[in-house]
Amino acid sequence: MCANCGYSYIGAQSPAYLDNWLKALKADNRAIFSIASYASQAADWLLQRGHGVDETAPAVEVQKVDDEISD
Repeated sequence: MCANCGYSYIGAQSPAYLDNWLKALKADNRAIFSIASYASQAADWLLQRGHGVDETAPAVEVQKVDDEISD
């Protein structure tokens, strides 16, 4: 969906991100079906509202913000 909207989100490829997905999938071996269904519904909803890619615009690089809060 990000690629379809012209976004490149590299943070989604981080080891911590992938590790969290692996933990969720190991905890519930049927979770992938629910996740895929919700992702499909969200993508359909966005596309129906015109949130698609503008072929003339360059892709936007989205950078991950550090989630840690310093005291």
